[in-house]
Amino acid sequence: MNWNSIGLIEVHGWVPAIAAGDAMVKAADVRLLRQHSISPGFVTVIVEGDLGSCRAAVDAGVAAAARLGTVLAQLVIGRPDPDTWDLSGPLLAAADQSRRGFNGRRSKAAAQVSKIIDQPVSEGASEEIPTPAGWPNDSEAGALLAYIGSSNRGRTAQEVARHFKQPVSETRALLEQWAVVGRLGRTGARYLLG
Repeated sequence: MNWNSIGLIEVHGWVPAIAAGDAMVKAADVRLLRQHSISPGFVTVIVEGDLGSCRAAVDAGVAAAARLGTVLAQLVIGRPDPDTWDLSGPLLAAADQSRRGFNGRRSKAAAQVSKIIDQPVSEGASEEIPTPAGWPNDSEAGALLAYIGSSNRGRTAQEVARHFKQPVSETRALLEQWAVVGRLGRTGARYLLG
């Protein structure tokens, strides 16, 4: 299948979002990339597939969500320009940090995550970065960095801990260690990609 389009539905409420996502994947040959909560109550559901499948899926999702709540917006983008991918990259990179962008191009967000994962440790810091109780392993570290990078404002230790189902104290210790060695930046209580 040629996965060259994305479809987005923004709804008010979690239940209409679930109904929309379910209807979208059942109505057409698309895959659900992710959902994104914009603010309390506003949820965007994103699917990927070919243009016809995305249109059919978005129509089905809008109909299902409208029965349960309010549909705020809908959009289907066929063959998105690389700049469009880079604009939505932080949203979609969290779905799969190793994923390539449309037409085989790697998004800037995914490249930034890979650069941070592979960057050398700053001078004076130990090469060994201790991690609490063996968490995270290499693949989890990439997912963790992608999750932090998916928000322009960064993430708090509590948000990261809740997302990965880890204790807050251990997650905070890991994020602090990564901030010290330069893998992450920090602004107040939020951790950002460095």
